[in-house]
Amino acid sequence: MLDIEKIKDKYDKLKENSPDILSLEKVILLEKGKEEFELKYLSKITKLDGAFIYFKNGTSLPIDKFIKESEIFFGELTFLEKKETTDGWIIKAAFSFSLMSIYYYFDKKNVKYGINVYWDR
Repeated sequence: MLDIEKIKDKYDKLKENSPDILSLEKVILLEKGKEEFELKYLSKITKLDGAFIYFKNGTSLPIDKFIKESEIFFGELTFLEKKETTDGWIIKAAFSFSLMSIYYYFDKKNVKYGINVYWDR
């Protein structure tokens, strides 16, 4: 669950030294979006390949559509890298306000992901 008070405290400390910080309302909106996106998509990914992302409920989504959905939460896509390595598949995406990475490991058949939301412009 999102801790709004913790975000406000961190925001107030950062605002003292960062003139380009986003508004508190935008920061909270982005953090809520991050949490919602993780629950709706990232925590349910079981596999990915060069074209699709697969979910626990047996459905799949083309990566391009997944990225479009990501833009709703994090702003315009500014960078996308999809590549296969000897260990698995990697998707890295940069948006106006965040970075997202998803790794699928062949040998372990597991997925790791991360999202970093940036509070400055």
